[in-house]
Amino acid sequence: WDAGLGTYSQSRESMAMIRARYQCPEEVMNLQPSAGAYRSQRERDQIEGMSQVFANQMISGSTITTPERFNGLELRYGALANDRTNYVISNGGSASGSHTSIWFVQWSPSKCYMIYPRGSKNVGIQKRDEGRVYVAGDDGKNMWAYVTEFAWDTGLCVEDTRSIKRLANIDTTAGSSASIDEDKVIQILNNFRGNEQIIMYCNETLKTQLDILAKDKG
Repeated sequence: WDAGLGTYSQSRESMAMIRARYQCPEEVMNLQPSAGAYRSQRERDQIEGMSQVFANQMISGSTITTPERFNGLELRYGALANDRTNYVISNGGSASGSHTSIWFVQWSPSKCYMIYPRGSKNVGIQKRDEGRVYVAGDDGKNMWAYVTEFAWDTGLCVEDTRSIKRLANIDTTAGSSASIDEDKVIQILNNFRGNEQIIMYCNETLKTQLDILAKDKG
């Protein structure tokens, strides 16, 4: 038998440098019965903020407007296209309404996956305790504070464009002519190849509409 031929196109993916800092005035820290527990609890807000930056970047990120970030799904799948390699179909909404999308992602090492810088010893959010530092406060005046730095270097790689699908132009108003069409959801799910799990991403409004549709089924 002759050897088969696989066709690939090369592309270069960018990565985001997400940074955050927590600083607590020394006077506030000294008032806490358990300074370590208090600091750890407040640091969670910084991690939550970094997670929100990452989630927003994954959907709508663009290195054109924010070069320090990575390109998200909207930039890659911005135009309607019904071919299997770039499947973006419309739910029927017009330009005059308030619309959103549902994203379908088939996560896999050979399809769509997150990346990190080559040679990195650590993966994920990195935390560094800087200790007691003389810094500028919110009022612009310097003060002594306990500082924690957070860093997260990550990016998105879509190796197989068939692993992402989008149902666009969904009217967020329940009951409208362009509210979510579950038939199109099934159409998209059946358009995937392979046995990898397919994850749907939508906002809280559409999640509520989907739950109500499921409840109203006979």
